[in-house]
Amino acid sequence: MEDHKRDASGNLYITEARDKHLQAGFLDDILKAFEQSPKLIDLVAINILERNFPPSLHADILEAVELFLGQGELEPIERQKRDPKFRNIILAAYYEQCAICHYDLKMNGMSVALEAAHIKMHAAGGPDMVTNGLALCSTHHKLFDLGAVTLDGQLNIRVSERVVGDWGRRLTDEFHGKPIAMPRQDSMSPEREFTEWHNDQIFKGVVAE
Repeated sequence: MEDHKRDASGNLYITEARDKHLQAGFLDDILKAFEQSPKLIDLVAINILERNFPPSLHADILEAVELFLGQGELEPIERQKRDPKFRNIILAAYYEQCAICHYDLKMNGMSVALEAAHIKMHAAGGPDMVTNGLALCSTHHKLFDLGAVTLDGQLNIRVSERVVGDWGRRLTDEFHGKPIAMPRQDSMSPEREFTEWHNDQIFKGVVAE
């Protein structure tokens, strides 16, 4: 059996699976169970999304595989608990503005389309703590979760060389190599452990130190 790089928990690195074009699937008996009880498909899909992908990507993934949930009655499943205060803590730490583009639109005193992003995603065990978070506008949150952008060891923005198109050029020209907007206190800054995880597991490019 071919040896693959794994993390400390024995899990295969996402980048390893992607680069070697590894494919996954279900055993025949599982497929038969799906045929007999279609609602199992929804339950399995929800579990896979909750445990492996950030919420910002769930709708895109379901659309890509043409899976539409809720065709039958779903049984409740246990979801990983999130700290309800995480968003407020992160937005306050970053002065209620995007750490990449400084977007800070408010309506009736409330931030609009500004989100608290996990650097090491919650589904992979990333903690709900300020040093594992960034305040990002919805666009840059999606790009961060997709691996189009990341942070290097000096907390400078890195844009993947796989980003193309006019907007890709603008993203690179405006932000690549630039520092993020830092939080109120140095102790709130992203921890290297989490940025390195994002570099290794999510970013679709090369991070030059």
